[in-house]
Amino acid sequence: MVSSLLTPSRRRFYIYKDLEEFVQKYVQPIVIPKLTVHFDQIWLMNIGHALFDGLYPAYLALIRFSPRHLQSFRILLSTSGYNGNDSFSREVYNRFAGLDTLNASILEEMSIGQWFAFEEFIMGSGDMCQRCLQPNLQLPGGIELNGSQLFRERMYKQHGLMSRTLRQKHSAVRRNSNRSLHAVIVDNKRFTSRDRVEMSAAIHEINTYRNTNTSWPAIHVSYISYSEASPINDDTPIIEPKFLDDNIKMKQHLKLLQNIDIHITGPGTGQMYQTFLADGSVNINLGGLHYIKRNATFDK
Repeated sequence: MVSSLLTPSRRRFYIYKDLEEFVQKYVQPIVIPKLTVHFDQIWLMNIGHALFDGLYPAYLALIRFSPRHLQSFRILLSTSGYNGNDSFSREVYNRFAGLDTLNASILEEMSIGQWFAFEEFIMGSGDMCQRCLQPNLQLPGGIELNGSQLFRERMYKQHGLMSRTLRQKHSAVRRNSNRSLHAVIVDNKRFTSRDRVEMSAAIHEINTYRNTNTSWPAIHVSYISYSEASPINDDTPIIEPKFLDDNIKMKQHLKLLQNIDIHITGPGTGQMYQTFLADGSVNINLGGLHYIKRNATFDK
């Protein structure tokens, strides 16, 4: 849902000539060139919400004005609430948009005594955010506007990566049968210590069986944390920690995601990266039953 903290004053012009004269003779604004998209983001420090409760619905607004979704654009960003360390989200925003991000509060301060005009300005996306549940429980605009695929393709392209093969009929289209399937369990804050022990044992059992009882490596299972993500290594079921700078973190995440065949994690924002999986991939939500039991409180 897009809202704004800006409170612009209103002037009414009944004919375009009056507006043009007002701008040219009396206002003399600083013109912000090219396309600008405005939206508000509540949880900028969380990349899942930053992507699908902010950037994604704004991108859907561009799709409605095709072909602007194919162009570079500037973001005019309003923020509210506590945002903590939001440098990762801002880096992804800038890379995805192609132009810089303007802080709406700073622009508002600069506009005291000075007018600004946008060459082209788009805002508003209704209830198209991830947290606005649809009756079909799908990502808003994902199918009817082809938003999911277009968003995925642009994210890969803007990070200098080729997206995986489009598979419109079945998951085996142009798949290399000699390559093992990559199953990845992604760490989730809802996993308990007991959960992690059980998953580690399961990973060891599956990979050991694969190595000793199959004629080819049918599947390889890994366990990763996105904060320490690095490309999949078939030799290590637990990927070694490798902390990433914000300017390369998303690219490394995408490199990992494009090679995942079976994506496994718990509920919450851990599920939000599934849009970037290749066609034909499987996403599994393990739930968080132990976490819920441990943290549940009941009214008597």
